[in-house]
Amino acid sequence: MIPTREALREDTIRLIHDVIKNDDDPSGLDDATIHRITMGLTDPIARDRAMAFIYPCELNNARILWHHAIARCETTGYTGYTPALHTLAAWGHFVAGERHGAAIAVHAALAIDASYVMARLLHSFLDDGLDPDHLMFLVLEERDKHPEGQS
Repeated sequence: MIPTREALREDTIRLIHDVIKNDDDPSGLDDATIHRITMGLTDPIARDRAMAFIYPCELNNARILWHHAIARCETTGYTGYTPALHTLAAWGHFVAGERHGAAIAVHAALAIDASYVMARLLHSFLDDGLDPDHLMFLVLEERDKHPEGQS
């Protein structure tokens, strides 16, 4: 039986949740796990739900995961699938108050896919000098709809 899009989405979020909540360093993940996450994040809803890992106890591991996944994908031929990862990295920088790092990550996402909507939205937020609170409210509201995975 072929998994549904929803089942794949839930599997991706559950995997990300487990990685972020685990005490192990996400940079030690194997390529197969990284590629599962990367492919799962091509689904915009999964990507949006992954943006919800912004609480202080999650943000560090989330940022390590996004940057490690970008590095692994770039060395294994998956660069074309990384706009979501770059956008999530940008979001992590933005939430942490690191606007310069956010801008670099957003530009990396847009260099791969200039039409990537979430990257364009974050780019607008950065260019307009907005703070992440405007978008964070929506992200956390969505997280509250999915308490089972905390995202």
